Amino acid sequence: MVAAMARQPVTPATGYPIIYAWNNGPSNQTATNLAIGSFDVTVTDANGCTAIANTALTQPTAVSASITPTNVLCNGRRW
Repeated sequence: MVAAMARQPVTPATGYPIIYAWNNGPSNQTATNLAIGSFDVTVTDANGCTAIANTALTQPTAVSASITPTNVLCNGRRW
């Protein structure tokens, strides 16, 4: 777990505060605009109970395409 984490209390509909601490800075429930890398989140409830989750985002497979030309007829002539 990375030592520097942002912490921000969030109060869900139940009224009990929950703190989300991401290793890359966000302090809310959802992390967005993530680059390739490994991410950890620690969730702490009002009783001090914690859950830790992590995931890794990797480079997607490159997109490839191929083109097969087709000769067309125009006024009976092939180009």
